[in-house]
Amino acid sequence: MSDVASQLFEREAIRELIARVGRVLDTKDFSAFIASFAEPGSYVLRAYSPEIGKEMIWMSVKRAELLRLLKESAEHVHDLADRTHQITVDQISLEKGEALAKSVKDKGFEASFYQTDVNDKESVEKTAEAIMKAYGRVDVLVNGAGGNQPGATIGPDKTIFDLDVDAFKKVVDLNLFGTVIPTMVFAKIMADQKQGNIINISSESAIRPLTRVVGYGAAKAAVTNFTKYMSIELATKFGEGLRVNAFAPGFFISEQNRALLTNPDGSLTARGNTIIAHTPFKRFGEPEELLGTLHWLASDASKFVTGTLTVIDGGFDAFCI
Repeated sequence: MSDVASQLFEREAIRELIARVGRVLDTKDFSAFIASFAEPGSYVLRAYSPEIGKEMIWMSVKRAELLRLLKESAEHVHDLADRTHQITVDQISLEKGEALAKSVKDKGFEASFYQTDVNDKESVEKTAEAIMKAYGRVDVLVNGAGGNQPGATIGPDKTIFDLDVDAFKKVVDLNLFGTVIPTMVFAKIMADQKQGNIINISSESAIRPLTRVVGYGAAKAAVTNFTKYMSIELATKFGEGLRVNAFAPGFFISEQNRALLTNPDGSLTARGNTIIAHTPFKRFGEPEELLGTLHWLASDASKFVTGTLTVIDGGFDAFCI
């Protein structure tokens, strides 16, 4: 074992990584594996995942960019950084985006931030140009832009005739076209590469028409349909190296829905209780419980998977009275 390898092996982070991945593939010997950390950019590390039981890419020491990250979910960014080496963060909030990129860099990984309006094709194209100039390719696109507006919901004391059409349009623009436009721009890059992976974020409301969130549900249902369409479009015209999938989170407490599901004292609202009553696991999801699916879809462990919607909801969709 080389001196560099011996020194790096003494680092706790390296030992933890080795313990986690179990064994290393596509490396001639352990020294070569360790040396890859000393010289980023040398090659892609492929490892065996005991969590999934299949080979997958855990860490790329060259160009494992993830363009779109789950919006305002730093836990996902850090966890992905543990399994890749370079991340690009594309958010419209300058302050939050820069802070998120910095937090990833502080952990010893490379991260880049690009302020982008996902509803503006020219803005997305400029971001794509900057990323290609910096890294030379894009491997994974995670379309995470989304949100809701009060005017696009129908409360218990309202009817469909009270719906704010302009608010409905804004919700569709953000959730649907905020997925369509980045996909159009970056799928072109992936088509030229003959390889790429697009992961869209759908919702439980795309599967079952939940009360109140009519605009959000309609937009996310469209995202699911668009995912299936694009999986066929890209694979049949540009080859099996291009995949498009989506996952649908169930109910996770976030700033977007906290007031809808919980009271100021932390107890559940009537809607929160109804959801728990229809969830076999009898709880809301934790953010980190989305990560396994995200890792699987982003890795070669799912390389024969395209056009799918993976539901992560503790059994809510399967529940029936």
